[in-house]
Amino acid sequence: MTANNTLTTRWRFAFDVVVTLVAMVVAVWLFNTGALRIGGASAATSSLPSAPFELGRAPSEGVDTAPVVIVEFSDFQCPYCSQFSSSILPTLRRDYLAKGTAQLYFRHLPLTALHPHARGAAISADCAHQQGRFWPAHDLIFSDPAMLASASQAALATGAGLEPHAFQECLGRSTHEQIDQDAALADRLKVTGTPTFMIGWRVPNNSVKVVEVLRGAQPLSKFEAAITHAMSTR
Repeated sequence: MTANNTLTTRWRFAFDVVVTLVAMVVAVWLFNTGALRIGGASAATSSLPSAPFELGRAPSEGVDTAPVVIVEFSDFQCPYCSQFSSSILPTLRRDYLAKGTAQLYFRHLPLTALHPHARGAAISADCAHQQGRFWPAHDLIFSDPAMLASASQAALATGAGLEPHAFQECLGRSTHEQIDQDAALADRLKVTGTPTFMIGWRVPNNSVKVVEVLRGAQPLSKFEAAITHAMSTR
């Protein structure tokens, strides 16, 4: 190799290094400014339901005229669902549900492959819902893991204020339409994990137009920001 060729090769190597470094700096800058997101904003936007979906007769808390709707897909044996119930839900109840700003809908998504007691707990909560006592049962199951066991069904009925005979009759039914409908809705919306929260604004025909999806354990600030976002896009 001649001296000129050696010099040319070195210059090309140096040029390639500089180009690579510049590209890396630009990529980092784009990522930090929000122009580039890997599995971030663009992925979240594409995962939003393209059209409103009906709220149905799922258990709800808050007034029916609330402008913002939160649809929670949950599993009673999921630790992050329990965390939401104990640490986030009380504040949402006080600051948004009670004041008529938002309404919360609960949809069952028992992940039985991971949580063997999840469907049984969902059935118990659904039977409580049929007596108009879903939320007392909901709070009791999440606050006391012992309530997940079938042996605790009598204690759950007492604690949630249920009529025991009707509760037992309901537990013995072979089908529970609400749970099956919720699972079908989750599949249609491509919800695969719990908890998942779809937050949006109310539209006619008892439906919701989703503008943001929160997945997994999220801080209260994320819910507050999502509710504000939903209100601003109406």
